[in-house]
Amino acid sequence: MDIRFKSMNNPETVGYVVARSHDLFDSCTGRGGAILNWGRQFQTYGDGVTQHTPLSQIDKANLADFLESLADYWLSSATEEEKALIVSEFRANDVPDRKTIKFFAGLRPPKEGGKRMYLNTGDLKVSTADSKRHDKRWEEITYSMEWMNGSARAVYIFLTWPNNNHDDVISRYRKYRHIHTIFREEDDSSWEEQPAKFCGLGDDWGTFFSLDSYYDTMASLIRSFTEHASAVYSINRRAEHKQWQEKQAEKKLAEETLAA
Repeated sequence: MDIRFKSMNNPETVGYVVARSHDLFDSCTGRGGAILNWGRQFQTYGDGVTQHTPLSQIDKANLADFLESLADYWLSSATEEEKALIVSEFRANDVPDRKTIKFFAGLRPPKEGGKRMYLNTGDLKVSTADSKRHDKRWEEITYSMEWMNGSARAVYIFLTWPNNNHDDVISRYRKYRHIHTIFREEDDSSWEEQPAKFCGLGDDWGTFFSLDSYYDTMASLIRSFTEHASAVYSINRRAEHKQWQEKQAEKKLAEETLAA
């Protein structure tokens, strides 16, 4: 299944597609560094949402428009099945918790010539014990890692290290933006690189504002959808449990009547 909708700001020329990431993996050239693994754009030449060109990576200049257009489609036309697909790919809650962010923000490299230092990212622990050297759960931190300076950028690197990462740009934006927010909440005088600039999406305030605004809109829609789905699930589970209890009571009564 894929979802197709018009651009809000370029309705006569641009259309968008949303689908599962694995379905779009081979859909266009320029793999790696994709703006969206689960979204593509195409030219419509004024023909509604009819695709007249091969699918291509979403231009970074179109990301805000994509998010705005997706939110409009969600509110006006999306089915429950389509919303579930968007939720699964958007991964709005795929962000580190405050404890993890604060732990990585507090790390600094060892001094040159000092004791070897090892990091266990899964357990959020640091050790200088030599026994960790050959333990694959631990990675060595060296004095040359000068980027370990407690910045939001450093925290992001830790979260994608040592395996680097294959996140698309919107995933990097989501994670770094969350880190950035936590830094500001912990210290409102903190100055950190803006998320859009960090992700190479622009360095002007117009870009910062539009991306933040449309991202927040989609994230809010998704939260409402998932909260509603969770509530419905809980209600259904309670109803099923009540029915089971009633059947068990009827069964017990029948057994007691038969025994009498």
